[in-house]
Amino acid sequence: KLRRENSDRLNSWNKIAVLVCKRSSFVELQKSFIKHQIPFNIIGGTGFYQKQSISDIYNYFSFLMNDKNDSALVGILRSPFFMVSDSEIFKLSLVEGSSYWEKLEATANSGDSSWLKIYNLLSNYKSLAKRMSIPLLLRKILSESDFISILSSRIDGQQELSNLNKLISLTSDFFTSEFNTLYDYVTFLNEAISGIIDEAQAQLKAGSNGVNILTIHQAKGLEFKAVFLFNCSESSLMNKVKARSFVADKDLGLLTKVPIGDNFFGEYQSAPVAGIYNLIESKKEIAELKRLLYVALTRAEDFLFISMMNEEKSTRKQTFAALINQGLRQDFNQDFITLEGELSYLKKDNGSFSTKAEAIKIEIPITRTLENCEDVSETNSNHSDDKKIILTKIADNSKGEVISATRFSTFSQCPLKYNFIYNYKLGELFRHSSIQKNFFGTKESDDYNRSELNSYLFDDETVREEFSRVKGQFIHYVLRKNINIDQLDYFVDQKFRNIFNQEITEPLVKNIQTELRDFYLSSQYKFLNSFPNIHNEYEVYLKQEDYYLFGILDKLIIDDEKILIVDFKTDSIDADEIQSKAKKYLPQLKFYAYIISRLFNKKKNIECRVIFTKHPEQPFKFEYDNQSDDEMKSGITKMIRSIRMNEYTANLDECSYCIFSDNHSNCIKKNPKFNLFSTDQ
Repeated sequence: KLRRENSDRLNSWNKIAVLVCKRSSFVELQKSFIKHQIPFNIIGGTGFYQKQSISDIYNYFSFLMNDKNDSALVGILRSPFFMVSDSEIFKLSLVEGSSYWEKLEATANSGDSSWLKIYNLLSNYKSLAKRMSIPLLLRKILSESDFISILSSRIDGQQELSNLNKLISLTSDFFTSEFNTLYDYVTFLNEAISGIIDEAQAQLKAGSNGVNILTIHQAKGLEFKAVFLFNCSESSLMNKVKARSFVADKDLGLLTKVPIGDNFFGEYQSAPVAGIYNLIESKKEIAELKRLLYVALTRAEDFLFISMMNEEKSTRKQTFAALINQGLRQDFNQDFITLEGELSYLKKDNGSFSTKAEAIKIEIPITRTLENCEDVSETNSNHSDDKKIILTKIADNSKGEVISATRFSTFSQCPLKYNFIYNYKLGELFRHSSIQKNFFGTKESDDYNRSELNSYLFDDETVREEFSRVKGQFIHYVLRKNINIDQLDYFVDQKFRNIFNQEITEPLVKNIQTELRDFYLSSQYKFLNSFPNIHNEYEVYLKQEDYYLFGILDKLIIDDEKILIVDFKTDSIDADEIQSKAKKYLPQLKFYAYIISRLFNKKKNIECRVIFTKHPEQPFKFEYDNQSDDEMKSGITKMIRSIRMNEYTANLDECSYCIFSDNHSNCIKKNPKFNLFSTDQ
């Protein structure tokens, strides 16, 4: 009603704010806004892990981990993932089977098309959960269901989508920072849902259309056209001396109530000093309450609404209602609050100021009953009378790109390869496709030593590739954790048996253990650990112009005279290949050195080392000098320009090492027999 009658000043919901004293009021307001179909944004709300959408995703992965978990399966069937009605689930419960998954399988096999579709989908995800990364699987599940569209259609859809994006980010971080499994992820969500109740919900983007619900503390510095001050009758808890508790004060000492005559079952009494403390704290609380009330009242530009309970407790001292009553000295049982008196104005007339006094009278209505509110349902409309016609070319003015060392290294090898991998996401497609392995005959090459595993017998090619991928990550993980050499064999054995569901062959574990042990016993390992100032897995960030540079250094050593950057590689190579292979990692090392030279003292010399864990006694060393710095600056600038102009040239000299070339080292872009975007190949 307020917005309808004042559409000129309140043309959008985000110009209205509801201010509360405590976050506990968010739940009550949220239910009311949803009931009346009013869009809203909760600013700084807590209970992120207790949101139903998070519980739905927890149920999904709980089921993928254990298909005997009936409550998890029923939960996802009833959730926006499948939207199965309670009556259909009841019919499913009557089917023969020891678990709901067996009941679902039996129903699907009986020819029921709707249950067959659900069964096939869940079976596929159960299979993928054993070999696909969990962050990628989460994105796949969300993209192949109606979950996101259903959440976005709700009144608080913006908040739900922001929370979902936050969970995706948390999931990626969970599997990036530690060596975790599906079991660890499900355990993490379970503990978070039951134990972490004060986790903040995701922050909404500025300008989200909806009534803003926030605490008075959060409203400091903000202004809104209309402000509702909610529940002014709510009192705050006083910090005072209580029985069976202690209060420590820097001036008055240790305060508590004590039993008289050692009568521990009788009434506890306060010492006089405790009364003084309570009086001081009471005055502090009232002073803080006055400051909060001032902040709340001054957030309104045009409209201010104050709500309170019409009962005796609303006049208690520790409430906004009591302060307002005390300041206005009005009878709240009347229909109006009347304010009248003489108001002085300072006016400017012909360059001089004069004071003018006028008698004013203001009547503020008191509303005790509310009219029946109509539900507000607005549809998003793209119609606009203000049309802007643009005849010139729309240029790409992107900025704020985050450039990592890996991306820069790929671009340095070949800009076209960078475009295929990071823009078209073709890296994994080519690495695992039969086109690459059979038609092109391209040799596989990655950092995780896949070639050395050919000597072992694997019945499952997927397992071999998984071990190959994990090996490099695992060695880096051990080096970051600085596992003691005495615990090395046990740590490697236990970790690998937790990662792979099936039993793995002993030679594979021994391979990892031997390579790590040889590195631990090398002179290079002793040399690196002889410095006092060492940082493992050191993250560096640098803002340069309107973009950002980011990297994670395996090891950073800061000495009095120089800075040492160390990069560990797990490639399976021969000793005579060290120099040629290490030079391919030079762009990555130079990128690290470029950032470090600007974050630390430029006068210090910077030395970069590539250490292959298979040949630790033969490190590749490189001194970062001014010439290298100039080359790096030019290279980064060229990369940014290429990305923003969408111009990616091919470096044909790299074709013999590239996965996007055929068996004759011809770039696929130059191969007339192969169309990258054809659906026929």
